[in-house]
Amino acid sequence: MTDSQDPQRQPQQRVSATPALEVDNLEVDDRTAAQKAEDEVYAAELQEFVYGTITVLVALGALGGSLTPPVPREAIAIIIGVSFATLLAHSFSAVMALHVRLRRPARSGEIGKQLSHSWRIMLAAVPALVTFIVADLGLISPVAAIRISLALAVLALMWMGLIAAQRSQSTFLGGVMFVGAATLIGLCIVAIELYVHST
Repeated sequence: MTDSQDPQRQPQQRVSATPALEVDNLEVDDRTAAQKAEDEVYAAELQEFVYGTITVLVALGALGGSLTPPVPREAIAIIIGVSFATLLAHSFSAVMALHVRLRRPARSGEIGKQLSHSWRIMLAAVPALVTFIVADLGLISPVAAIRISLALAVLALMWMGLIAAQRSQSTFLGGVMFVGAATLIGLCIVAIELYVHST
């Protein structure tokens, strides 16, 4: 009896052909270990900056929704306080996730590496802080400082959306969608804050 007539061999041949097709359809990641590590670091840095920018947008929305213009020094204290609180919350959650992922107590070096990018949450607040320092010097009004800071924060989100599109090798339409989504998120946060404070 030949192999084609053997009823026990035919199902094995049909089953083994399917995985081969699936393997052919998979995209091969040709990055080196160093490139993967670099991409992980860059992604973490971008993620922290997004957290910080959204935090600033929330703080600015609260300041802008007030019935009276904010005092520049009070606005500076609020932005620093909110950003630092976000830094602590994100750091704590990152350490908890690290323990769960490792399934053992994390070492100090591993925790330090995990938190090495969190300071970018505070870095995202720098443009707004500089703007309110200028307002405190009397060069611009507090209302103008809020508007300028909001515009800078939305532009930062657009810029980060563009970076994400370029790094992911998206098409032109994909890049437009990345930037549009980032802009929409920023504007939605501002609109929600203004609506809450106006009611």
